[in-house]
Amino acid sequence: MVNIIVTTCAIFSQSGIKLVAAGIQVASKLHEQLVKHKLFVYAQIAQ
Repeated sequence: MVNIIVTTCAIFSQSGIKLVAAGIQVASKLHEQLVKHKLFVYAQIAQ
């Protein structure tokens, strides 16, 4: 079984560089590249 992962928002590095845009399908090769980065977590707060 293959899991398909699609980003719901852009992914940024800790230094603020956009690594992946929203709506991109994350294949295994891209996943391997992303886990090498320190990622910035953006928490959207619902009002």
